[in-house]
Amino acid sequence: METTTSPGPAISTVTPTRYSHPQNPSRYSLKTFVVSLALRGFAYVIGIQAVSFFYARAIYDSYNSKPPSASFWASVEEERCNLWSIKLDNKVKGIDGFYHAFEDVVVENKEVRMHYITNSPTAKSSIEQSKDLIVLLHGWPDDCMVWRNVLTQLNDDSLTLISSDIPGHGGSQNLRDYSPSSVLPVIFNFILSMRHRHLSSVDKNSTTKPKLILIGHDWGAAISARIAAECPELVDQVILTNGPIVNHALSRSQQNLDLASAHLRDWNLTKAWKTARPSLIQMFLRSSYIWAYNLPMPSIRPLGTAGNMWFLRLIARAANGQVENGESESVVKSLAEILGPNTSAANSGSYHNSVGSRAANLNGRFFESIKLYREGLASGLWEQSSEIKDARTLLKSTTSTLADGKASTMVSSRPPGALNVPLTMLWCLEDVALDYHICVDGLEDYMYESSIVVKFKGHKGRKIGHWVPVTASDELARAVKWVANGKQGDLIKALGSNINVVDTIKT
Repeated sequence: METTTSPGPAISTVTPTRYSHPQNPSRYSLKTFVVSLALRGFAYVIGIQAVSFFYARAIYDSYNSKPPSASFWASVEEERCNLWSIKLDNKVKGIDGFYHAFEDVVVENKEVRMHYITNSPTAKSSIEQSKDLIVLLHGWPDDCMVWRNVLTQLNDDSLTLISSDIPGHGGSQNLRDYSPSSVLPVIFNFILSMRHRHLSSVDKNSTTKPKLILIGHDWGAAISARIAAECPELVDQVILTNGPIVNHALSRSQQNLDLASAHLRDWNLTKAWKTARPSLIQMFLRSSYIWAYNLPMPSIRPLGTAGNMWFLRLIARAANGQVENGESESVVKSLAEILGPNTSAANSGSYHNSVGSRAANLNGRFFESIKLYREGLASGLWEQSSEIKDARTLLKSTTSTLADGKASTMVSSRPPGALNVPLTMLWCLEDVALDYHICVDGLEDYMYESSIVVKFKGHKGRKIGHWVPVTASDELARAVKWVANGKQGDLIKALGSNINVVDTIKT
């Protein structure tokens, strides 16, 4: 039986960050210290079990399976070069109508070079600025190219499309760390720059005011949700697919465990297990790779290349519906997207030096990418700088993204992490990494008005799974068009008949 692994932002009621001694030990009881130490030890045990399994599978695959052919690796390298090499015209080879572009984002007087692909590299005319602006953020271990099927279907005269690489991925620069205070300001300022460039001259009071729609998958969804919750002035609509609103998922999981504890006190073992089961399976089975990613660096760093890249090849297959042929063209494309630029491509244009370093050291590239899981980005506190607060204040005075200010009056009565812009979510229930009982059920309190969540499965044996941007790109593109067109008509009808809609949540 083939093992499948899907990534997803960290979801656990036991935060997998390294234990550090308190600044003032007298404030902490011995019990607190012992419990923290015990939880850390338990996390290490789960992580060691997970990483041992991954390495064992990689070794087993090396000795008992036919290794990937030389032509397969040649095809992957060719695809990496095609996708990422920058020519004089900046065109992305293999994605018609799209161009490479860079934005030097300034955060606290330091520049971070962000790479993105777009169908509108200049976009300074009034015609261009009257279009809706779509910004897409990928998940782990992907990059901006994972949206290629969605982008080609959306590429018409009505939309400006921006697919960006998250820092440390694809063609974007590495960061010093990947905490909320490092990553989120970069994402905020990048989106702000795109907004100024593509929408800035549009009259606020125009009846045809274009929208900025932020779309995220996996980690991109978790980041997009934080932007929509904490900086709602920046975006008008958010579309998420198979990526959690992390505060909701953590709260939901904790509620299940608290209720299960109450059942245990009443000696109702059946109810206790039934209630706790989704949380326990999410924490210790579906999210076991997260514990592995938080082990000390030497133990996890080689995982990306072990067994002829067994782990990343497995992910590339899963991204295409677990295809049987491990050397198919779709797997070649997905693996090339995951690996990002090779050394030839990284030296072909305006990439930051850190991109070339990742290209030359794939173990380093893998470890750089999993830092998203190691440094609290999903739910850690983001203390916004005065620069960002000032930008938000200016946005409030020049845009109407908060539905005439209603969201600001709702914040105090809603849970932390609740979205403050309308949400459209497509969630495939066949996701092996993220349990919908934890990530979707009970989401109503976190949804803004005029929001909808669609829970669905593949139709007639169609395999969709976690990578909706790849395996259900048609449906996702239709959802984007539905939102861009003002949500006219029925979304379920717009999605078509190739998926089975199981349930919807509306506000």
